[in-house]
Amino acid sequence: MNYLEPVTPSGQELVKTGTKGVAALVVGGALLLLRGVGGIFGIVLGGALVVFGSTVSAKADTTDDRLGGLVSTAAGALTILASLPVVGGIASFLMGLGGFSLAVYGGLEMFRFFRGARRRK
Repeated sequence: MNYLEPVTPSGQELVKTGTKGVAALVVGGALLLLRGVGGIFGIVLGGALVVFGSTVSAKADTTDDRLGGLVSTAAGALTILASLPVVGGIASFLMGLGGFSLAVYGGLEMFRFFRGARRRK
C-alpha cells in the first residue's frame, strides 16, 4: 500500500524557516511600535531607518540581505509619512496592516519550524 509518510525537512530548510519566522515577528512588532511614534522623533527615527536600510541594501551580497534592507527602508519611509499630519492616517493604517500581517506570517513560519523540528527527533 502507498501510505503517505510525513516528509522530514532538512537542517537547512529548518534554519531558513526559523530565520524567516523570527525576522517577520521582529519586523512586524517593530512596525506596530513605530506606528505609535509621531512628531519630530518619528521623522528622525524614520530617517535613520531609511539610511540604515539603503546602506544595507547597497552593500548586501545576497538577495535576502537586499530584501531586508529594502524592508527597513520602506519601514523608515512609512514612519516618516506617519509622522506627517497630512498623510499620517493613511500611512499609520498601512503600518498597522503590514505589522499585523508580518506578525501573523512570522507566527505561521515559527509553527512550521517547531513542527519540522519535532519531526526530526
